[in-house]
Amino acid sequence: MACVCATSCLVKHKTFSATRRTINAQLFDVKMMRVDKAKITDEVWDDDRVKSFLDKGPLGDEPADYSKLLHAYRSMRPEDFGRFLKVYSAAGGQLDAVDKEGRTLAQVIQHHSKAQPFLALLPTP
Repeated sequence: MACVCATSCLVKHKTFSATRRTINAQLFDVKMMRVDKAKITDEVWDDDRVKSFLDKGPLGDEPADYSKLLHAYRSMRPEDFGRFLKVYSAAGGQLDAVDKEGRTLAQVIQHHSKAQPFLALLPTP
C-alpha cells in the first residue's frame, strides 16, 4: 500500500531507521567505527616525534605538565612513553604532576585495563 504523504513518511522512516540502529547498537554493545578511520599499526616514533609532545599545550583547564603526560599516555605505546618520560624529565617536567583534582597520572590510569606497562614506568605515590 503506497503512502499518500511521501515526504513526511520518508522523514519518519529515516528517523525510525536511525533510531533503530542506535537502539540495536546499545542493546548489543556494538562499537560502531567510522569506515574511513583505519587502524594504524607500526607507527614510527622517532626522537623528534617523541620530543614534539613537550610542545603540547594544556588540555582544557588541566595543568600543562599533567596535560603533556596524559597526552603522551593516550598517544604512545609503552616503550615510546618510556622514552618520552626520559626526555620530559630532562626538560624539567614533573613525573608526579597532578591534574586539577590533585591526582597524578598513575592514580588516574591505575584501573585502565591496558595501563600496567605504563604504570611500571611512572612513580607511584
